[in-house]
Amino acid sequence: MSNLSTVKRIGAGVRLTESAVPTIVAGLPEGFDPKARGAIANAVHAWACGDEERPPVKIGPKGSQRATDYGRGVDTLVTAVKRALAADAPKPVRLAVTHSGDGVESGSVVIPTDHALYPVLVAMIAAQSEEAAA
Repeated sequence: MSNLSTVKRIGAGVRLTESAVPTIVAGLPEGFDPKARGAIANAVHAWACGDEERPPVKIGPKGSQRATDYGRGVDTLVTAVKRALAADAPKPVRLAVTHSGDGVESGSVVIPTDHALYPVLVAMIAAQSEEAAA
């Protein structure tokens, strides 16, 4: 096998990963908990194998095991699905204020969204961002 063939196979693997991830994510059941131990790996195995027997992920004697091609593919897909799910997750709104200097003990505090100062501070930040952009 030439190096060109190797590079083409690796490129095909990247393309296949990019097309498989949305299919796997779309097939996750309602209420799927991606943080449960092994949940994403099990979803990838289920997508890959369906009702067929799952191929070994690693082979060899304990202590000197090595990943199979299937195992490397599963690892790649698990990482890509985790990344896709993290990108889709809503980002929590957080406004923190830090104080230092003036001979006062420095520190920071998180301002709750329902606090009276929250809209004022957000407006100050937006105004400062507009000034910086101008």
